[in-house]
Amino acid sequence: MRPEKTSYWLLVQMKPNSTSIAKRNLERQGFRCFLPLDRRTRRQRGQLTSVKTPFFPGYLFVGIEADDAPWRAIRSTYGVAKLVSFGLQPAIVPEELIGELMSRCDNEGCIQNHGDVSERDRVEISHGPLANFFGIVEKLAANERAWVLIDMMGQSIRSSIPRSDLRVVIQ
Repeated sequence: MRPEKTSYWLLVQMKPNSTSIAKRNLERQGFRCFLPLDRRTRRQRGQLTSVKTPFFPGYLFVGIEADDAPWRAIRSTYGVAKLVSFGLQPAIVPEELIGELMSRCDNEGCIQNHGDVSERDRVEISHGPLANFFGIVEKLAANERAWVLIDMMGQSIRSSIPRSDLRVVIQ
């Protein structure tokens, strides 16, 4: 995805459980919306399934032209809680940041993990049968894999996991 020519981007906070409603209503009004997604593995009814969730839960980027300034229309859209603001003016998100986020998205709008993992990083496993477990990278292995020490029920389990399935946890 590449950003279209938009004068600037605003950040919208949505009401709880209103992501698709707010996005649909803003797009119906002609606004350009960007909702980066995150692909995760979840257990549902005992089965592992891949689901897409917002990368920034509760927030959505809206692109507008400089001469429009339709803040009232955005604020009053069904599903929108408020525009993120500093003082009386809405906060403007740098277009470089939006461009970088869009360049990391695949065709479905999901942020691709680039596997920027180092030894001794605390990580969360995002895909596969060990999804949602945390561990520490012990060693980086060949063929884009990493040996991770996972704490399970008081014991450390060592497992080889694809680097693309790991997300660094910021402490």
